[in-house]
Amino acid sequence: MSDTLLIGVVGDVVWQALIAALLAIVLAVINVWQTKITKKAIEDGTKQNAETAKGQAVKVQEAATLANVAASKVEEVRIDLKAASEKADGKIDSLARVADATHILVNNNMQIALDSYATMARRMATATGDPKDIEIAEAAEQALVIHKGKQANLDSAEAGRATP
Repeated sequence: MSDTLLIGVVGDVVWQALIAALLAIVLAVINVWQTKITKKAIEDGTKQNAETAKGQAVKVQEAATLANVAASKVEEVRIDLKAASEKADGKIDSLARVADATHILVNNNMQIALDSYATMARRMATATGDPKDIEIAEAAEQALVIHKGKQANLDSAEAGRATP
């Protein structure tokens, strides 16, 4: 090779080396710059996260306070409800006794009415001998028998309930 060509080739290699070195320096500077930006972002994020965490802790404390207030209100309602329930139970028991007494009275009066009607219908049928009167008397006697049967079933059921 000639000296000029050799110098040209060497010159090209030197320039390429210089460009590569310069590029390496630029990339290193960019890397350092990115590292500084990243560290600053992390520090800022950490500060911001710490502030956010403090704010969240305050909110959690407020929520805990509100929950305690709500719990005390629930306890008050539970106590009031228990008292009202006990009072209502007494009233319901009283109403149940009145309902039972009323039912007994109505059933007794119904039986008296059916017995009277069956007796009068039978006397009328015996006196007239009319088939319609006889049919009415039989229907009245049948209604009385059905009522007595239902009442007997009810009485035995109530007697079974009354025994402890």
